[in-house]
Amino acid sequence: MTANIVQILEQRVEQFLGNWTQGMDRAGYLKYTTARKSDCIESYLYFLEPILKYVRDNQALPLFSTLLLNHQDIADNLIAVSRRHRSRGVSAEMFIGCFKTLIQAIEEIIMGMEASHKEKLAGINMIRRFSDVYETLIVGDWLEMTEREAHELLAKKNRALTLEKNKYENIVEAIPDVVLVTDADGKIKEANDAAYRYMGFGNLSGKHFWEALNLEGQDVDEVTRYYAVNTYHEIQLYEQGPFFHLQIIPMKSVSLASKGFMIVLSDVSCPVLQRESLEMTVNERTLALMNKEKQFASLFQAAGEGILLVDTEFNIVEANRHAAQMFGIKPNEMRGLLCNALCSANSEMNFQTAIRNLGEDEIWEGEMIGQTEDGSAFPMAVTINCIDLETRTLFHILVKDITNQKKLEEDLRLERDRVNEMNITLRNVIKSIDEELESFQKRIAKNVQNLLLPVLEKARNEPDKRVQDGYFTIIKDQLIRLAAGKEGEAQAIIFKLTRTEKKICQFIQAGCSTKEIADFMCLSTDTVQTHRKNIRKKLGLQGKNISLFSFLNAPEGTVKNFV
Repeated sequence: MTANIVQILEQRVEQFLGNWTQGMDRAGYLKYTTARKSDCIESYLYFLEPILKYVRDNQALPLFSTLLLNHQDIADNLIAVSRRHRSRGVSAEMFIGCFKTLIQAIEEIIMGMEASHKEKLAGINMIRRFSDVYETLIVGDWLEMTEREAHELLAKKNRALTLEKNKYENIVEAIPDVVLVTDADGKIKEANDAAYRYMGFGNLSGKHFWEALNLEGQDVDEVTRYYAVNTYHEIQLYEQGPFFHLQIIPMKSVSLASKGFMIVLSDVSCPVLQRESLEMTVNERTLALMNKEKQFASLFQAAGEGILLVDTEFNIVEANRHAAQMFGIKPNEMRGLLCNALCSANSEMNFQTAIRNLGEDEIWEGEMIGQTEDGSAFPMAVTINCIDLETRTLFHILVKDITNQKKLEEDLRLERDRVNEMNITLRNVIKSIDEELESFQKRIAKNVQNLLLPVLEKARNEPDKRVQDGYFTIIKDQLIRLAAGKEGEAQAIIFKLTRTEKKICQFIQAGCSTKEIADFMCLSTDTVQTHRKNIRKKLGLQGKNISLFSFLNAPEGTVKNFV
């Protein structure tokens, strides 16, 4: 069980340092010690190592004589420590006193452990047995050195210490950092040349460092609450002055006997100004970026067509309001959806296929069949391109509902077919009219040749005026008959019409409406209506309940009933 006690001691270094510092202070040794913190830890471990080595294999308390005669090397490290302190001018009495406070600090740790009284007693006995051997060997080594050797060694060490002191003083004076050394109350004891250059005081000695540096706080405790020790703090030395990194270093972290502080200030004005300039630039660019983002968001939402942003996993990252309305889904509900959920299963092409087929720097354009949330399908024109951002790749999909466009295209196709059919009908009507006109002209020519010309010849040669008048009466009757022909009196009446009115009659006879006649003849509907009125007047149809179409298409022999 003693082994457990000693192993626990090895883990209680900080507790040991606290106990030993208090013991040294109570004994009056602390103010004289030159040992650093690392030296104290080293001595503690040198003390424990031989004990740990022994208790791993032995549980019984060793005899003093056995340890002294058979294990004289167990104190070699501690003897080296004693020699080093002796060379620094430490007396035997003071060293043994410090050694005793070390043993006392270890015993206090053991007494505070959660163990039985028997285990604690066994642990303390083991510590004391080994400490007795250590003390014997250290004193023996100390007495072996003559007084003359001791003085020579002391002088040598003093020279070395003086050289070291001068070297570090020169280093502190040469560095550009401000270095202040204070006592435990924070009063400045020493300052390097850089401190006087920056702060401009005639004499810094005796001033509290927080007053000299214009820091927050009125005493050491308050200042170290504002400015934590062993941490860098950025301060400005006076208004409009340079910027520094301030570090407050407790001297006790290096030497347990030292209770003051070392204040180090490193001039960081150049990087601070650069940082401020960079921060200003970053702020300006961040503001510009925010404005751009707002503009983009406004354009994105106000766009007249649907816009989708899709990631490489084909999930919708963002959708504008127009896209949401088009597909009947709320914008926030569209985020995370697979883009193909917006395509109909009947669509030959879909978003994912188009994206996969998209080459580098290419833009895909085509048509797809979209699908709303309620399952309604609609045609859409789609444009897809790739956007490579710094952190990821997105696909920009522009969607346009072309339902109305498709309907207009279909209406146009039907209208084109109807016009083509009407053109065929009109060509047939015109051809028929041309054939009838040719036949009519032939009949007139024949009647003129066979009827009129012989009568005219007889009238010209007839000397009797009454007979001649009779011939003229015959010619008149024949002309009336020629005008009437087989079509009856209607054809004779049509000779009263102008060329344009005859054309309009042909269209009316073919069944064309006023608007269609206006389109074909490049006239206004009002002009066509005026011509229709004139035609009815010339044909004697005013005030009669008969249409021009019926009149012009009446069977032979019925015209008189209309006129």
